[in-house]
Amino acid sequence: MKNSNRGLFKAIASCFLMLACQIATAGVATTYDELSFVTYQSGEDIVGYYRAQETPFSCGFLFMANRDEGVKSADGTAVLRMKTFDFIPYKGMFSYAQRDPRAEIDGTLYLHDNEIALKTDRPHAGCQSAAGLFNAAPGERGASQYSATERFDAVGIAVSTNKTYFYEKPGIGKRRQYILPGDLVTLLSRREGYSYARYVSPDMSIDETDSRKIVTGWLRNRDLTNPFPASAASESVRTTKIGRQDND
Repeated sequence: MKNSNRGLFKAIASCFLMLACQIATAGVATTYDELSFVTYQSGEDIVGYYRAQETPFSCGFLFMANRDEGVKSADGTAVLRMKTFDFIPYKGMFSYAQRDPRAEIDGTLYLHDNEIALKTDRPHAGCQSAAGLFNAAPGERGASQYSATERFDAVGIAVSTNKTYFYEKPGIGKRRQYILPGDLVTLLSRREGYSYARYVSPDMSIDETDSRKIVTGWLRNRDLTNPFPASAASESVRTTKIGRQDND
């Protein structure tokens, strides 16, 4: 009986430990008045992406910062060091270790109340056009500043490594809608080898009320990978081994 109780206690403790780990790794996603801009925060780490297309231009990159690595200005704005990067699309490699070195650009992230702004030290390809402009700090001419519109629980941001279809439920109800390699999604939850994801089309000509603009549904975990290092908290992220966010 004692052994049985000891086994039960271990099982309960294990369940609490697993739950605590899940809570610790979960975070909050934020959407803004520009749908092409999404952030995700877990602890002090802030990651996100911007993807926009305005024919014939396109602007896109991922970014990461940490609230412990910065200062506060006189008006209370958090001024954080930021790294931005992207991938070589035609190579089909989407881990942080496989990023395009030509698209790795430092910059500054500004946080003030519900406002966020980014300034890169030099422009990303296509980001000096109608598709996007990130060459000025808040208050300067040409600054791009965004207001938060919604916050919701999430488990991360992922990039698609294959053409992958949305499902109504995990493995059930395959739709005609799909995303392609390199497309970015926000992950809201995981279950049975699938993730419930939110995809925003970068095509700026699609109206925000159009059903093609935002698609949600279940995607296979094996078709998704984490584009960020395991932690964006310090310079050591450059040598962090990259892996998938889940165990299929």
